[in-house]
Amino acid sequence: MKKGIFWHYLEDASLVPEIRQEDRPPCGPLYRGHRPSLLFDVTYFQSTINLEVFHVLSDGAGALSFFKALILKYLSLGMEIPWEEVVPHLTLPSSLSAMKADSFEHHTTGRKIRRIKSPRALRLRGIRYPQNRLKAIRIHLPAKEALTMAKSHQGTLTAFVCACLMRAIWEEFTPRRRKKAPLVISIPVDLRKYYPTDSLRNFFNSILISWPKGKDLPDLEELTIWVDQELKEETRPERLAERMNLFSAIERNMGIKLVPLFIKNIALKIAYDLGQRKNTAILSNVGVIRMEEPFASEIKAMDVCVSTEKMELSMVSYGDVLSATVSTPFINSEIQRRLVRLWTDGGLSAQIACNMLDRRDEQ
Repeated sequence: MKKGIFWHYLEDASLVPEIRQEDRPPCGPLYRGHRPSLLFDVTYFQSTINLEVFHVLSDGAGALSFFKALILKYLSLGMEIPWEEVVPHLTLPSSLSAMKADSFEHHTTGRKIRRIKSPRALRLRGIRYPQNRLKAIRIHLPAKEALTMAKSHQGTLTAFVCACLMRAIWEEFTPRRRKKAPLVISIPVDLRKYYPTDSLRNFFNSILISWPKGKDLPDLEELTIWVDQELKEETRPERLAERMNLFSAIERNMGIKLVPLFIKNIALKIAYDLGQRKNTAILSNVGVIRMEEPFASEIKAMDVCVSTEKMELSMVSYGDVLSATVSTPFINSEIQRRLVRLWTDGGLSAQIACNMLDRRDEQ
């Protein structure tokens, strides 16, 4: 990624990727300013393969397509399977141009935009790790049992986990703070499920699930039903189109285009900080990942972890393993403990792993 007069831009690189043993905290910086570098990193640790991707390249769905191709290449070498027999297992776009297509430009309707107002949300506070380090707590749950539990609470898996996250976070705030601002969970939505495209570029939008300020949180089942209804409302085609048109209009605005990059950077930083105030935490559900034999049985589980300045719960299912990774720069782990307790009290077994960054985690 390079700096232009008006925008940052991407160009093809001749750099050769280097695969190395994992030796750094998760989700470290990949963009290093004027120093030429690839915007992705591949590492390994024992039997684990890691892919880290700078969000400017792609969203989760696009990165997943590349990761699956990488895994298939690795397994085919170890299993001595000719690559020609592996190619049919790939789910890549039909052409390079389709892979690079701007889906926002293609699907924007250009209709009149209704501004979507979002109040300032409750914000998590606490002592952070130094040097922008991230703590990642990975929780493995039995996928079928988790889905059954979600259905028993009258909601989808995403709605149920969102309700659990809201319940776990709710206890973090005093009654006084709950009256001042809503509890808001931001949920990225993969727009490929609603608009036909083969692009691997960013094509997602975020919806906000907002619990009103000053209103007591209901029990888990009632909350799950409410979240499920909100998800259905916010993912209606009309609502998704409104958001897509809004963001596309900002990008196409000629006045904004002609502003020099150094001024844009200041404005974008302010806009980013203001945007961060509109949600309390983030929930991202990548969905179900499927691989075919003979490769599927060689993979135990897949995990997703996202860099964040607050708290993000990232979910992905593979086989009968539902992986939920909570990433945060905060040292305190009470929210994660309450979240796991909600699941285990409901009868789910949980396997937990964490990159312990500090002995204060144990307090």
